[in-house]
Parts: sequence; structure tokens; C-alpha cells
Amino acid sequence: MTLRKFRLSTEAVFCVSLFFVFTCWAFASPNGSVPDDGFHMASIFCSAKNGEPCEVPKFVSEEPCFGWGPGGGNGGPHPDVTPACVDPESLSTTVMTYRYNQGSYQGGYYASMNRFAGGSLQSAVIRIRFINASIFVALLGLFLWTARKATTNVTRPFVGAMLALLVPIALYFIPSINPTSWAFAGSSLIWVPLIVLSDRGLPVLKRSIAGVSAVLLLMLSIASKPEAVMYSLLAVVASFFLVAKLQRVRFQIAILITSLVGATTWYISRKSGGFSVIRYGFGEPEARNYFDPYYTIHNLPKVIQLYVGQFASILGDTDFTAPTTSWLLSAVALSIMIAIGAKNLSIRKVALVTCYAISMVSVPLIILNLSQRQVGAFITARYVWALLFGFVFLMLWNPKSNQNPLPRVPVGLACAAAHFAAVGALFAVLRRYTVGEGSTSWNLDADKLWWWDSAVSPLMLLGLAFIAQSVFFGSAYRILTRPEQDQHALTI
Repeated sequence: MTLRKFRLSTEAVFCVSLFFVFTCWAFASPNGSVPDDGFHMASIFCSAKNGEPCEVPKFVSEEPCFGWGPGGGNGGPHPDVTPACVDPESLSTTVMTYRYNQGSYQGGYYASMNRFAGGSLQSAVIRIRFINASIFVALLGLFLWTARKATTNVTRPFVGAMLALLVPIALYFIPSINPTSWAFAGSSLIWVPLIVLSDRGLPVLKRSIAGVSAVLLLMLSIASKPEAVMYSLLAVVASFFLVAKLQRVRFQIAILITSLVGATTWYISRKSGGFSVIRYGFGEPEARNYFDPYYTIHNLPKVIQLYVGQFASILGDTDFTAPTTSWLLSAVALSIMIAIGAKNLSIRKVALVTCYAISMVSVPLIILNLSQRQVGAFITARYVWALLFGFVFLMLWNPKSNQNPLPRVPVGLACAAAHFAAVGALFAVLRRYTVGEGSTSWNLDADKLWWWDSAVSPLMLLGLAFIAQSVFFGSAYRILTRPEQDQHALTI
């Protein structure tokens, strides 16, 4: 019997494997593991309330016993305490609380997720994590399809930026209930449809889909977190300067598209309060200075530090960090991608990257000055991830990349480094919640103190993630290094 061969695009393998990677990370940590999990879950339950008392499971009304805070952590970190300390009744017993979103975030994300918050607390959390991962992957797959055969290969810089920055913050937050998931999606995926939309060499159908998708991503940013709107608009402006002079792209059309998208976002955000961060930062509405000497001097070196190291070690503001090896390997992957991009510099690209780099520092500083806070209070590594993503994207952008695939050896090293960084980070997360961070046990199955009621054990999950990540980074390698005419890379 002869098996019929069929050809599967590398982009499809890339997206499907990423979904399985996200799924493994979604099951790697318990309820309450992501920063402010209880607050965000209560906000989902209480999205229809307007400052009134709201009935929520007791577990989400306070900080978990294994986390950071007065509810169970006695005001400090407890990285050796596992979720085994949780009282099962707190998951089903309800209490009245005021601890939910009352204007500090836009309500769009919470109202949308409220539709999926039925049933038990455990199942609701997993369901929302699964949905957020699905949203990201579905939009990613759609954009990679629209970008095929574009005038300039926009897929390579995007996949390169993902390769450099996925580990571990994006892997941790995208499949979570935190609105950061939508903020990451809106402010990173936006680069592809904006460029595809301006490409007159593509079919009208693809450009129309890209246009609708760009608006959808902007809505995700508006519905999630205030700073995501600013980052998305910064991508809109940068994309205009990327495409304004490309072959088969008219300067007037680029201006029209950028103006319409920017004006629409500005109008909707003003109506929803999305631009309050520009006027007041994260503080109360009152007059403040955009430039405060005290906070600028104290925050400038710390903001830079977020980019040069902490992006790959601090998982939000949780009580543990990724292993040093994961940090180093992630830094290797990032450095390689930036070095590859630095080989293709032009005057326009240098000017654009320089202006963007200045924005990477000035935007967080302005927010902190308005908020009158220092780094760590409102701005942590996850708040600036989208800005760093845009920087790597711009560095890898090359209008002539259709004829110049990226070099195989450096890309292979970057893929290998990111792969093992992801494995190390996932093991650290599993160990933190199954046996405690201070444990030296490697047999998480035998020594676990907590785990889901599931047939898949912690080490089995790690093995599945290793396989999925191998396929994912392998397909990323193929996308970055294949000749342009080889659109179908895998024959089965």
C-alpha cells in the first residue's frame, strides 16, 4: 500500500506547535500563580458590577497562601510553599468583595472573559487560559497566511522577534487570565497586518482581511491595558515609515491608512479612557509633570536594565525567577537576532531604529513621572516586552529579504538557545508549584505536593512541551532560513 504524500506549510506547523506549547504552559501553574490572578479573576466575575459588592469564590478575594501578599504570604514571598496549602472549600465557598476592577483597567477584556467564567473556578481558569492562547495563535496563523508572497517578506522579522523574545515572559503570560495576554497579542501581532495592508501587490482579499484584523488587534489593545494602546500606535507610526517608499506601495495610501487607523484608535480610546495613562500615568487624575527630575534620574538606569537583562528572568512580579541558564540562553537568542539585523542597515533604517529606541526609554519614563513611581511599582519587565519586540522586528526588517534568507548557523544557534531556555524555564515553573522552589528534587512525579486532577503528570507535561517546542523552533528555523520560492517546506 502506498501512502499518499501531502505538503504542509511550515507556517501551519509553526502555529500548531506553538498552540501545543502554550497548552503545556497553561497547565504548568495553578490558579493564583500569575501576578494579581485573584484580582483579575474577580474582575472577570464582577465585570457587570459598578462599585457594588460582588460575590466571588473566597480563593480569589485575597492573595493565595502560596503567593505574595497579606492574604497568605504574610506580606512577603514564599517560594517554597506549594498550592497544597489551599483549602479546597475556598474554591467553592463564596464571599462578598470590592476587590475587582473599578476603572484601573478598561473593562473590555473582563466583560469578554466573563462569558467563559461559568462552572468551577478551576475549570474556568483553564478555559480562559486556553481561549487566550487560541486567540493569539489563530490571529498569528491568519497573518502569516496574508503575508505570503508579499512585496517584502514581513514573516522573517516577525518570526525572528518571536524567537528572540518568546521565552519566558510571553510563554508565561499569553496562556493566562491576565489582560497582559491581550496586550501582548495586540501590540506584537499588529506589525504584520499593518504592512500587509499597505502592499498593493497582494490580492484585495488578503489586504481586506489584514485591515479588519488590524482594527481587531487595536481593539484588543484598547480592551486590555492602557499602555498597550500607546505601544500599538507606536507600531502604526513605525510601520508607516517602513512601507512608505517600498515598491508597489503608494506614499499617499500609506498616509491614508496610517491616519485612519491612528484616528480610529485615538477616538475609541478617548471614549473608553484608554489614553488616561498619557495624561495621568497609573495614578489618580491630577496635574503632574511629564518630566520630573527626581523620578527621571532614579528610573532611567532601571528602565534600561529591564531591556538588557530582566526581560528573560523576572516572571512579572511573582516570587521566583527563571533559572540563570534560561536567562543566559534567552540573551544569546536575542543577541544573535539583533546582530543579524545589524548587518543590513541603511540610513532610513538607522534613523527609524534610533527614534524607536528613544521611545522605548522615554515612554516608560513619562508614565513613571506621571505616576510618581519608580520601576517595579507600575513598570516591570512585562510592561515593556512589546517595545522590545518592536525593536527586534525593526532590526530584522530588510526590504530585500525576499532574496536573502537569514544565515543558517546563527539562526540555528538562536533556535537551540531559545529551545533549551524554554525547557529550563518550564521546569522551574513546574518545580516551584509541585515541590517548591527550594527543593532539589528532579523527580517531580514522585515528590509532588500539588498537581491537577489529571492523568498527565508534571514530567510527562515537560516531555510533551519538549517535543512541541522542538517542532516549533524547528519550523521557526525553516521559516527564517528557507529560500523564498520554497513556500512549502514539509512533505509527509
